[in-house]
Amino acid sequence: MKIKLLYLLIASLSIFFASCINESFSTDPKDRLIFSSDTVSFDTIFSTIPSRTAEVIIYNRNSKALNISKISLSNGKKSVFRFNADGFAAPESNILENIVIGAKDSIFVMIETTLKENDTTIPIYITDNLVFTVNNTEQSLVLEAYGRDANILRGVSITTNTVFTTEKPYLIFDYLHIAAGATLTLNAGTELFLHKNTDIVVDGNIIATGTNSQPVTIRGDRFDLAYIDILYDYLPSQWGGIYIKSPSGENLLQNTIIRNGNLGIVVYGSSQINTKLKIENSVVHNMNTYGVLSQFGDVQIVNSEISNCGFSCIAQLGGKLKVAQSTIADYIPNSFIASLRKTPAVFIANYTTQDKTLVPCPINSSVIENSIIFGNCNTELVLQDTSTISFNVLISNCLVKAKKIERPELQNIIWSYSQNQTSGEVKYDTLFVNTSIDNIKTTGYFNFQLAVNSRAKDKANYAVAAQYPLDLLGRNRLFDSKPDLGAYERTGQ
Repeated sequence: MKIKLLYLLIASLSIFFASCINESFSTDPKDRLIFSSDTVSFDTIFSTIPSRTAEVIIYNRNSKALNISKISLSNGKKSVFRFNADGFAAPESNILENIVIGAKDSIFVMIETTLKENDTTIPIYITDNLVFTVNNTEQSLVLEAYGRDANILRGVSITTNTVFTTEKPYLIFDYLHIAAGATLTLNAGTELFLHKNTDIVVDGNIIATGTNSQPVTIRGDRFDLAYIDILYDYLPSQWGGIYIKSPSGENLLQNTIIRNGNLGIVVYGSSQINTKLKIENSVVHNMNTYGVLSQFGDVQIVNSEISNCGFSCIAQLGGKLKVAQSTIADYIPNSFIASLRKTPAVFIANYTTQDKTLVPCPINSSVIENSIIFGNCNTELVLQDTSTISFNVLISNCLVKAKKIERPELQNIIWSYSQNQTSGEVKYDTLFVNTSIDNIKTTGYFNFQLAVNSRAKDKANYAVAAQYPLDLLGRNRLFDSKPDLGAYERTGQ
């Protein structure tokens, strides 16, 4: 038996070596490699943090095998890039030799980088070339990276009054906690980049003081493409959420852009103490669940856009709510969230249920005025109440996507069941500039400014608009004495 196995092994090895010997290699310098991409870009990555792994396919379209005699980085050992070709990791020299691609075959090349701190406040551009030598002919793959230094915070609890500035962005892992009695101030232009599943938990206070030209930004930390034409920045669930729980003090988000988290902001109060939050001239966009969820909070949303959320853009369970001159628009693509959105853009309730038991959530006050409540569902406003619990609600001078609802809480409402139109294969809404990214190369990203013939034009209550004379972009909404509904004033025709 052992002798037979030995003969079989010898025969197998003979066939293998014979096939290798018979492999026909090209020696013609005109037989070249084909790259799936001629450039690999890392945009943007943070210093000291390993990049994603980029993948390039190297094709041999020729009828004979090609021997890549050398793959090397132009900057040699000094290069900040590293690579792996056909499963072989480059050594410290950053040179691989004799990589074979069979006729009509291909291999994968994997590329990564980790940038050193550059001690500057501006992004830096770094480039190198990955050089392939075949039959004494060189071909190059361009490698480039845009790097930024960052203040890296991992599971940090802020226990004293602290100010974040614009000198460097803040890259946050795990969580950022603001302890009771402490205030975190985010100066104009401050950028917070949150890693996957990272939360901001506020037991103290958070104050963001952005300006129209220098907003505060809170978003995920990925800049690369998730799919063709779709950035990770366009997808929800790139980080966790902001949880505001402080029973005292006042939280402020002014000229702040918050996007692509699992949820935007949750405000936790109690029936005795309503936690305070003011959102002013801000955008909360592209959340997997809620944009703003207030449970016994005291929340003001003024001159702001709350948009594209997998559940509701705004949900109020008890407490106080004021919304003025704001755009609440929910057109989140079904492909971005786990299941079809069934909840309205705005949901207000004076009770909830737990284990089939009714839990009172008295609405002390809820006022929405001069605003737009719209989206791609048939009904974008739901009021859920029982007569035994306080429900002090007034929604007036608003454009609402729904069939007409007869309730005393609803006054001077413009009801619009649908404004959808179809152009080719793209469905869009004539209320806003762009409510679809089905053809993103042509239409661009979502844009909830008013379309030319929007029904929201010139429909706002002047007395309310006069309290907020500048729109979200700093334009005068009173210039023609006919202010528009929502956060954006349309100027011109």
